[in-house]
Amino acid sequence: MIELWRCIPSVDEVLRQLNRPEDEKPTQAAIDRVADDFLASGYRDDNPEVFRAIVEYGAAELERKNARGLFLKGASGIGKTAGIRLLAAKFKWPVLTARQIQGVFTQCESDLQFLEFIDAQNEFYDYLTLVIDDIGTEDCPVVKFGTQTNVIATALERRYEYAFTRFGIRTIVTTNLTDAELRQRYGYRIDDRLNEMFTFRQVNGKSLRK
Repeated sequence: MIELWRCIPSVDEVLRQLNRPEDEKPTQAAIDRVADDFLASGYRDDNPEVFRAIVEYGAAELERKNARGLFLKGASGIGKTAGIRLLAAKFKWPVLTARQIQGVFTQCESDLQFLEFIDAQNEFYDYLTLVIDDIGTEDCPVVKFGTQTNVIATALERRYEYAFTRFGIRTIVTTNLTDAELRQRYGYRIDDRLNEMFTFRQVNGKSLRK
């Protein structure tokens, strides 16, 4: 069972909802530093739009200017996953694919166990930034014990209600879906939360896959 005390909002939480801070732009010095770090690590900036998106978000993270998570949208094969995993490695964020999250859901003995997994807390019960790669590739809905569940919608709502709303902890997402496909797959209730949780970046380019 969920402890009732966890359902009591704090004053700070309510104030954050009423006055949500906006992202601030990073300095050019931070952008240059992150770009140099990524290129020095061996990353190939074959897609300038993806490179710019991850560098600018990483630079803002370096300067603690990100108020929201990053939602990276674009066609398949243009380098979103490689870029976002590089960003995650730099800041030591856990990365899960949508299919991996779906697999965890099917293995969990209870809904609460799954929700606590999605919280992505460390050993001190602090929430962590979580990267969810390739949403839209998972089965939807998933049938478990005769009940249909939209797993990623459940995960995103949990991240919104606990990590983001209460503590300002962000989530990073990549997808190949269009806006219309996102609404159709996850619903308008989640759509509203996405607009509050994320900075959206549409990236384009040719597929890098041979």
